[in-house]
Amino acid sequence: MSEVINQFKIYLRTKSLCTLTIRGYAFDVAQFIEWSESHGILLNHVTREDASQYLNFFVTSVHEIRPRMIGTYTPRTVMKKTAAVRAFFDYLRAGNEQ
Repeated sequence: MSEVINQFKIYLRTKSLCTLTIRGYAFDVAQFIEWSESHGILLNHVTREDASQYLNFFVTSVHEIRPRMIGTYTPRTVMKKTAAVRAFFDYLRAGNEQ
């Protein structure tokens, strides 16, 4: 997975995103890949519905957001995760499928 994330970060640099955005997107996409793998979904077979299910998971479920902090993610955080997953799909559509 780390090679996919590294290549994705290189792709994001070509889009002139700032370093903090790239770092955040990489973290969010790593979470998405972990979730996909834990649900038996191969990276090159992820569908829009899978991505929607993943993002809905953050809206509807209670999580340990930080150590000893339980709750749901804010709409702003979910929007950031959505932007990261969209950028990742753009990356894959650009011919960078793994």
